[in-house]
Amino acid sequence: MRTVKPTAFLPAKLSGLVLGLLFSALSATPASATIYQFAIPISTFQSAVASLVGSPDTYVIYDVYMRATLASDLGHGTLLPSPYNVNATPPAVSPDAWTDVINGKVTNNDGIKGPGDTAPYQSIHFTYGANANIAVIVNKNATDGAVVGKTVNGHNVGELVPNTSQFVLDISSPTSGLQGNTYKIYFFAYADQFSDNTYSTSANKAQIIEGSIDVTATLTPEPASIFMGGSGFLLLAIAGIRRRRKTN
Repeated sequence: MRTVKPTAFLPAKLSGLVLGLLFSALSATPASATIYQFAIPISTFQSAVASLVGSPDTYVIYDVYMRATLASDLGHGTLLPSPYNVNATPPAVSPDAWTDVINGKVTNNDGIKGPGDTAPYQSIHFTYGANANIAVIVNKNATDGAVVGKTVNGHNVGELVPNTSQFVLDISSPTSGLQGNTYKIYFFAYADQFSDNTYSTSANKAQIIEGSIDVTATLTPEPASIFMGGSGFLLLAIAGIRRRRKTN
């Protein structure tokens, strides 16, 4: 019986198709945009809130809107050059995860219009997820476990957002050299206020806390560089398969 040895190769048409798709994807990736990351630790956010309200230990925050400051904001500081696009990552919480609602694009006006926003400058809306229990932000996470099991904004509190977590805004801009510069990130938060820090009695619902936080821009690796790294591996793999075919 004759044994046929399998040969590993890609048909010429298929390898050509793969390369064509690969180069099309690369050409569609914008090369001019730089992605800057603005990370705000929960502990920094807690300190900002504490500086704005009396008795910060009595506030339980469940909704936060964030965006770069505008010329219309009082004490706005250095403004980000326009236009820019914004993506976001919510604070890490498990199992009662938070979410970021819609990525905001200044150019397309398709973000969430937060309280105090002036179109087309939209906010990222960070809020609790769809679980039966919700996660909330309080002033002193290490000692404020008493809020767990209480009712906030009509939902049962299941856990606290860890103060080691963070809000992250990734801003894509055609302007280079923004890293290392400090910008103000505006926030607008909703909170239920309790009568004291034991959270025994809810006193004032849907309180508004409004302010800004100074954040330094850092560089974020562009998806294009990651994709090109993978494509380089793919090209080498195709070349290796075709070389094997020739020597078999």
